[in-house]
Amino acid sequence: MADDYSYKKEMGDDSEMALHISLDHVRFEKESDKKLKQLSKELSIKGFRKGNVPEHVAKAHLGPRVYEETLNAILPQITSEIVAKEKLEPITRVDYKVEKLDPKEGIEFSAKFTVFPEFKLGKISKIKVKKESAEVTDKDIQKVIDNMLEESEKKSDDKKAKKPKLDDEWVKTLGMENISTVDELKKVIKQTLESQKKQYTEEKYQADILQEAVKSSKVPVPEKIIELELDSRENDYRKRITDLNLDVDDFLRNQKSSMEELRKEWKSDVSERVATDLLLIKIIRENGMKIEPKEVDAEIEKLEDESMKEEYSNPRAKAQVADVMLRQKALKWILSEVEGK
Repeated sequence: MADDYSYKKEMGDDSEMALHISLDHVRFEKESDKKLKQLSKELSIKGFRKGNVPEHVAKAHLGPRVYEETLNAILPQITSEIVAKEKLEPITRVDYKVEKLDPKEGIEFSAKFTVFPEFKLGKISKIKVKKESAEVTDKDIQKVIDNMLEESEKKSDDKKAKKPKLDDEWVKTLGMENISTVDELKKVIKQTLESQKKQYTEEKYQADILQEAVKSSKVPVPEKIIELELDSRENDYRKRITDLNLDVDDFLRNQKSSMEELRKEWKSDVSERVATDLLLIKIIRENGMKIEPKEVDAEIEKLEDESMKEEYSNPRAKAQVADVMLRQKALKWILSEVEGK
């Protein structure tokens, strides 16, 4: 422990960590004196030149502000030192509470936050998930064609018009480039459906594997994180409604719903998403996965839109790209474990 403070850790339920910290008055005095000198430089009082106000006069004018700003600086500073020393991993912001403040005795305060939950990776290689077939049948193709024929009937100016006949003449009326026969139309429809089905089945396959990996690892999801994510989703929802110049409460009443009901509906999805994030982060850390800056630059360079490239040129945007790439790397690791590659 540092000479100028002591602390106790208290791990509560649901990965909630509380630090109870006692700070010696000497360090607080040093920090408050430093803050007083800093603020005094900008202090203007009649009869004194700016920056030359006597300390006792400055203290009389700035006392409460000095205490407040010293606390705002020193509480996170001490907490960060302890977090680093104890190798804790906060995943929420820290809530501070000053329990005692005496310039001659020091400070006692608590710092509470949620830490990364403890869990072990399950036997990922034992996961068995069957990938759905991406085969496109004649029935699938015919369904698309029937919909196209119905659309043509609806668009007709003649209200008595019958459903068009499937033939080359009708295909030509569609005005599709390089497609003038029924066979050519069916071929294009098949190719499109195959591409869509392939993407769907691959995404579902990966989602099913992730779901099984979360179950296998018994990933605990702290309630505090769920609530924070629900708050974020609620804020986004409210913004979308207000952007339409609608009152949120009136809109929900018309929908025969409430924000409480919506949050209940969202909770399952949010819990699954947070659990998946925690699993991927665990895999990234245990495997020492990293993304080099040049990899991020190469990914951004693939963008064809120059304005998009410009948007991703700042450090914050690049960090977001790196985060996505890391998660993709973790997902590939899971897939390789499951598929034995």
